[in-house]
Amino acid sequence: MENNQEEASHKTAAAAFTPLFGGMKVLMSETPKAFPSPTSNNAIPLAHTLTAFLLAVVTGASRFAHTDWLRGDRALHAILGIKRFPGDDTVRAFFSEFHSAHIEAFWRPLWSWLLTLVVTPPEGFHLDLDSMILCREGNEEGARKGYNPKRSGQFEDRLREG
Repeated sequence: MENNQEEASHKTAAAAFTPLFGGMKVLMSETPKAFPSPTSNNAIPLAHTLTAFLLAVVTGASRFAHTDWLRGDRALHAILGIKRFPGDDTVRAFFSEFHSAHIEAFWRPLWSWLLTLVVTPPEGFHLDLDSMILCREGNEEGARKGYNPKRSGQFEDRLREG
């Protein structure tokens, strides 16, 4: 009996709607399985945090710290029904909950759907590939010792140390 209840709690509920732009139907689904929610009595609801992030992006934010631009806009808070607007630390903490498996599960179906919307021009596409050096220093993920054109001569020193 308990196993059946657990299985039922992981089933998704789906709803279809037609977006404003485009004639295709969009299928949205959700699962009753809860996203890790904040446990503090003083926590800001996750929906408010996501709304704050999206509004910050729409208004030109290019980093989490720019979320604070909207914290002083009491009229916006009243329109949205948000009593306490989250700051940049809250938004950053929200996104730190997502790991590569979550992102893959979300992005792959979205990317597949987006590709169905691409209209191929009669003359075809042109693909221009450029190479670029991404500089990573210290113990960042993916960092390793190598050549850096901005710091010539230091590569050999690092090899001797390393």
